[in-house]
Amino acid sequence: MKAITFRAKITGNDNLETLQGLENVERVGKVDEGEGLTLMSNPKLKNLEALESLEESLFIHVQSNNAMRSFGTVPSLERLGSLSASFNNELQDLGSAPSLRDIVKGMVIEKNKKFPDCEAEKYLAQVEEFDAGFLFENNLPNSTCADLGQ
Repeated sequence: MKAITFRAKITGNDNLETLQGLENVERVGKVDEGEGLTLMSNPKLKNLEALESLEESLFIHVQSNNAMRSFGTVPSLERLGSLSASFNNELQDLGSAPSLRDIVKGMVIEKNKKFPDCEAEKYLAQVEEFDAGFLFENNLPNSTCADLGQ
């Protein structure tokens, strides 16, 4: 399977540790239509690395995946409508997407207890075209790059 035309919702899988089986998916929705990818309440999910072929998605929404410390590397991702991460208790960084050149609609990173906002700032700094809105709120206190001296 190379494309999911509208949405992929992976939720409430108590034993899911990886996204193995999605290695060949290149697109979930389109940046301007569909719904995108939702990963929610998968308590053992470690990262997004199995999405190695993903190039485009309307959004990636990661919520309440409490074993996830990092998104890991998503090497083929080029374009996103939006990115959000919330209530991931162990999340500490967004990993890397070395091919990502555009996040069209914005980014929301909120209520991740151990997540330093500085990591979101660094992630955005690598995106070639980002002129949308962003919100970093209620993550690790005093964790902007300026606060951390970075």
